[in-house]
Amino acid sequence: MSDFDPNNEHMSAREKFLGLSLESTRKSYYPQLMDQLKTAKESQRRLQLLMDNLPVRIAYVDSNQCYGFVNKAYEKAFNLSREKISGRSVKEIMGRDNYARMKPYINDALSGRPIRYEGEFLDPDGKNTWLEVNFLPDIDTGGNVLGFYDLTHDLTDRKQAEEKLRQNEKQLQQTQKIEAIGTLAGGIAHDFNNILSGIFGFSQLAKSHINNPEKAAECMDQVMGAAQKAADLVQQILTFSRKSEHQKYPLHMHGLIKEALKLIRSSIPATIEIKESVNTDAKILADPTNIHQVIMNLCTNGYHAMEETGGTLTVNLSKTEVSRPDFPAGSGPSPGNYLVLEISDTGEGIHPDIMEKIFEPYFTTKGKGKGTGLGLAMVMGIVKDHNGHITVDSRVGKGTRFKLYFPVVEEGLEHSSSGGERENDIKRGDEHLLMVDDEETILTSAKALLADYGYTVATFTDPASAFEIFENAPLRFDLVITDMTMPHMTGVEFAHRILALKPDLPIILCTGHHDRVNRETALAEGFSEFLEKPVLTEKLVRVIRRLLDSRIPL
Repeated sequence: MSDFDPNNEHMSAREKFLGLSLESTRKSYYPQLMDQLKTAKESQRRLQLLMDNLPVRIAYVDSNQCYGFVNKAYEKAFNLSREKISGRSVKEIMGRDNYARMKPYINDALSGRPIRYEGEFLDPDGKNTWLEVNFLPDIDTGGNVLGFYDLTHDLTDRKQAEEKLRQNEKQLQQTQKIEAIGTLAGGIAHDFNNILSGIFGFSQLAKSHINNPEKAAECMDQVMGAAQKAADLVQQILTFSRKSEHQKYPLHMHGLIKEALKLIRSSIPATIEIKESVNTDAKILADPTNIHQVIMNLCTNGYHAMEETGGTLTVNLSKTEVSRPDFPAGSGPSPGNYLVLEISDTGEGIHPDIMEKIFEPYFTTKGKGKGTGLGLAMVMGIVKDHNGHITVDSRVGKGTRFKLYFPVVEEGLEHSSSGGERENDIKRGDEHLLMVDDEETILTSAKALLADYGYTVATFTDPASAFEIFENAPLRFDLVITDMTMPHMTGVEFAHRILALKPDLPIILCTGHHDRVNRETALAEGFSEFLEKPVLTEKLVRVIRRLLDSRIPL
């Protein structure tokens, strides 16, 4: 209700005019102004409602690095109400460590540059969280930066899920390997028994021909040949079963095919014939362990399909050029040169109703105890990881054919090859060597064999005793040979102690099988050479001579 009265005789004409003007303005614009205020409040309410229901943290930070407003997700992240956040500094709310990490990005945002950052932060409970942070500068028409909007996505669950998936994939691969090794165990035992029978037999013959050196030497050649077969078989098993990170390099696939078929042949009945055809020496960029696993899995599946009826397992390797018309659009490999691995069987085939499911994890048509259903899922994963493609053709009662396409390595990526080293006469030496191994028989034989080439060898089964001798006379020895797994001290620890006293001393690591040491890691630890047991004497002598001759003369 207005206090203005136009009939008041005490008011001047000017006052009455101004009063009438103000009263008219109030009656004309007040309702409109109130409507606009109501509309603005409703818009603000709707905007706040929208922000509060978004699954992302939203805040506004002014040019003084203080919060203007936040949404519910922001409140939840810091366990504080918006009233307790608004007006307080970013450093105070985020905490010192998080603020130190974010300060450069905050400065960039306040200079007018949009920022996107992804990284780890500590939540109020001290747990690691993975966040994607976006800063959008608030710039007025005059180009002044008033502050910035903070939009933060919590990626912790996604990152944890991705890591879990990676771990599961590794576990699936290892499980599939164990399954395949179980299938091959009988054949491997069969091969070892045959090899051991030959070693025992020819050793006894050599003893009986002790007075006939020529015949004894022939028997010992047979023993050496059998021992080499055993070493090769062990190496094949380790290549297939060991856990390893993917290491891809230009690779001939035909060698892996031969290794795999050796294991398969000793594991399957004679009613199954194996045919092999390799028509190319092209290379692919691949991890040999993975490719070996693919071959073993598909061959094992083929054997299972023919286990009761017998049949033929065929493995072909060829090179082909793929063009666009070869496959329907989007269903095949990209045009280019490919190495094609074809593995087929004449078994029972795959029913069309389940064809689409065969690459799904844990799907299997095998009976209980004959498979986990992991194999083909692993095959598909490995082929995709190698930028390859796989096709399946199967007819019930007629068999199944898998064709795997792997891109051929371009010429420029292939390793240069000298065509193999020439066999030269082995050079003799007269240096002093120190050798440590916890197996007495290895030391005894190595000492005698190296002595034949002129070397003087001090041998020890205990690395602590060996180091004590070396410490007292480090100039006495020209080269050290050590095992990896020994009592009281590993080969790496032993080498570190030796090199601390004589940094330029060549050290050879000779080991059987060790999960944590390979050639790359051994060289990084300071070893001059890495050899896997069993090591033939000729090879060991050549390596010793090469290392000794490569020393820089004083």
